[in-house]
Amino acid sequence: MKAQKHIKKFRSKLKAGKALVGGWMQISNSNIVELMSHHPYDWIAFDMEHGSFSVKDLPDLFRAAELKNKLSLARLPNKNVDICNQVLDAGCGGIIIPNIKHEDELISIRNSCYLPPLGTRGVGYSRANIFGKEFRQYQAKKNNVIIIAMIENINSVNRLDKILSVKGLD
Repeated sequence: MKAQKHIKKFRSKLKAGKALVGGWMQISNSNIVELMSHHPYDWIAFDMEHGSFSVKDLPDLFRAAELKNKLSLARLPNKNVDICNQVLDAGCGGIIIPNIKHEDELISIRNSCYLPPLGTRGVGYSRANIFGKEFRQYQAKKNNVIIIAMIENINSVNRLDKILSVKGLD
């Protein structure tokens, strides 16, 4: 539930037009996360597209960032919705979606991040809700995921207005 505090701070800075500085991880090692967390980053991204992460590593990596009050973001591999659910259950505060080409892709992934009635995501006991201890608070706030779209293609640039109009995009 610490992620909610970091999400609020992240969005406040965005709305105020302030720069957010982050670190980028590609090696799965909680010691490196801890070292990076000593720097003045607002967030740390875990690059699951190009990095060497497995889903089972994530809880410990996110925990290392949380202990130093850093927001964890995960870059999804190939827009993988199943991995999206798993990173959020592991306690990640938001997702970075690579190579968005069309607003429909973004809407589909956004919907998989949100619980009903706003989305289609299922929920169970996980690290994100302290294995059920904070289940009600989690349900009330879990439609608050940070969603970042990466624009990496000229066709995406040509559709930028439509992509940026997707509700829930940070």
